[in-house]
Amino acid sequence: MGRRFRRAGGFTLLEVIIIVAVLGFLAAMVMPFIGHLDNKQRIKATRERLEAVRTALVGPQNTYDERGLRVVRGYAGDMDALPKLYRFNWDDVNNRWNAVAEEVYHGGDPEAAPPYIGQPCGLWEKQPAAGEDLGANWKGPYLNYPEAVFANQDKKDVVPLRRTEGILADAWGRALFFIKEQGDPGDPNSIYLLVVSAGPDGRVELPSENDTWPGVSPPAPLMRNSYQNAADPDNKNNDNIVLEITPEEWFKPNESVQRKQTVRILEEIRAALLGPADAFDPSGRCIVGGYIGDMGQWPTLWQWDADHWDPGWYEGQPRGLWTWDTAEGYSDHDQGGASDPTGFCWRGPYLQKPWGVGEDEVLRDTWGTPLRFRLSEDETTLRITSAGGDKNFDTADDIWEGNEDKIKDDLQVVIRDTEWKAVGMTVEGKIVNNTQKKYVRVYEYDEQGNIIGYHDEEAPPAQQPDPAEVEITFHHQPEKSLTETFTVDPGQTILFQLCGGDVFGGVRRLDIAAGPGQLKSPENVKVFVGAGGTQSPVVEKLVIIVESPSGP
Repeated sequence: MGRRFRRAGGFTLLEVIIIVAVLGFLAAMVMPFIGHLDNKQRIKATRERLEAVRTALVGPQNTYDERGLRVVRGYAGDMDALPKLYRFNWDDVNNRWNAVAEEVYHGGDPEAAPPYIGQPCGLWEKQPAAGEDLGANWKGPYLNYPEAVFANQDKKDVVPLRRTEGILADAWGRALFFIKEQGDPGDPNSIYLLVVSAGPDGRVELPSENDTWPGVSPPAPLMRNSYQNAADPDNKNNDNIVLEITPEEWFKPNESVQRKQTVRILEEIRAALLGPADAFDPSGRCIVGGYIGDMGQWPTLWQWDADHWDPGWYEGQPRGLWTWDTAEGYSDHDQGGASDPTGFCWRGPYLQKPWGVGEDEVLRDTWGTPLRFRLSEDETTLRITSAGGDKNFDTADDIWEGNEDKIKDDLQVVIRDTEWKAVGMTVEGKIVNNTQKKYVRVYEYDEQGNIIGYHDEEAPPAQQPDPAEVEITFHHQPEKSLTETFTVDPGQTILFQLCGGDVFGGVRRLDIAAGPGQLKSPENVKVFVGAGGTQSPVVEKLVIIVESPSGP
């Protein structure tokens, strides 16, 4: 029988060539997707690093106080500022980055020889450069010292921007760039901070040092609003990963909320002075109330003088809104003051007493700054001003109106005396004498003297009851009243008018006395006076009833 032979194990050359070709083809198909997934992961990791920088700068985003206001923590919360971007110069001899005290606002210059960049090393160093110490407020480190996978000396053949030991880097191992821009020239609290990664393609175009507003530091404008331009395919920054820290995050995180709350505080003070905006008299007309409606005067403004409050200034605190003093005038409370019989008196408190003792007992806005109360020298206008988020009063009162573009972030309420004074107002009503006239019966006769009829006619004046006299006193201003006497015949209704010149709005009093005669209506009548010269009760319902004295 013949022997059978088996072929030795292995592949022929043709088979090997075919297998290699197939593997190469598969690799060509798969490798782009592997690279794409790798970039997605690096983008995600870079965003996480940027968020860690944000947290180091301003603290966790969801931290609020008991008022519902966001709390700024991190470096900005402790230092009340963004960190300085120290200039890092590349030292080619020692293979390291060296920080100097100079600040770099525009990111740096990676093309320079040697290159330099700006880094916020105050996030991890209390003494970030020679001669620099961040002081007692620094509570860091807010970030760990940036370490690289490989030390700089082990990467001698790599460009400096990829030797990232001691500087913050993205997930591709390239340096991050930090850029500062001022939103409002001259306002150090309007600074925006951009943190830039060059992204997957590694390309970045930083602003030039010359692209700035002259004399402004940090510079502006740079590229916050035009950094990336998808319409320009040659823009190197289109795939950059950018984190923006706005002034609303680090300096005024609650700006819109605090402005709304401060506006509400100003409205509450206005209501304490003039009464609620929705307060109406029985006829549905808006009336004057509050401190001014009760007292008929501007609030006394007090200033702190060494160890006590001193009244009578054109600028100060309206302490009469929450506490009474003899300097305020009359009071109807048992607080040592006498109640004014004219009806003008203190009926507060109109506001809750502010926190604080002594000179700290002042009304404040939501930023904690004392409000400014200023009365014009002609005493026609009271202005109540909040300094706003920057805590600085930006304008004087005399240039406020018509110059709103100059007031920056101040908030103001203006009260004019025309809102509580009715110029040349006349209070009107009716006086009715209920006493009936006397009549006599007159008979009619025919020629023979027979009574054929009769009629009643008024008795002669000598037989009529005497007229009633009504004295009305109108208390239209503090310590100033108008008194007039009106004569009303029996059965007569007359219209009375009292012109008090300037009538101070609020609940004003009419004191009524009859003599001779007898008053059949109350001796005191309240009249609601509005700033527009309105009154309630209206003339048809403001009725005084009297009776004549006993006649003959």
